[in-house]
Amino acid sequence: MLTRLKRHVNTIILILLYTVGIQIVSQSILYSKIDELENSNIQNIDLFLFVINLLIVIFSVLFIFFQSCLYKIFLVFFQFDKTISFMRNFSHVLKGTMPFVIVCLIYEWFPIKGNAFELLNQPFINAVNVIVTNAIYVIFLKRDLEISAGKAFIIGCMLVFFNLLFITISKFFISY
Repeated sequence: MLTRLKRHVNTIILILLYTVGIQIVSQSILYSKIDELENSNIQNIDLFLFVINLLIVIFSVLFIFFQSCLYKIFLVFFQFDKTISFMRNFSHVLKGTMPFVIVCLIYEWFPIKGNAFELLNQPFINAVNVIVTNAIYVIFLKRDLEISAGKAFIIGCMLVFFNLLFITISKFFISY
């Protein structure tokens, strides 16, 4: 019972860390666009920035939640002997995304040329992010489900493929 409570507390802490990281990165991106906002018809720019930042944070957490749901459905097709709970799966997805959030925070805090928005739009960085995120997820999955390294590698490759396909399709539709 205590270990289960500890897992839920760890997941909540991960959610809070992820939320704070996303909030800081999105705030800096929005502040870089403040000159454009001053020329628009927006009456209260501070309130507008707060609402947009809040929406970015909410939708990023919902996106991770949705991604976790898809991963959980994906795992059902493999029919493993053991299963993991949805919250544990969600926790593993969050653990996988944390290195990229940390890189974005470092990119924002230290005087590096550019901002996190430029970092996020580089295709190479997106590909590395997908590979690292899914590798971390599969490592935790392998430990919890006690699967072989071969199965874990296949799952990881399939997840990387589907994520890169999703990114490519979404960038294609956003460009039009």
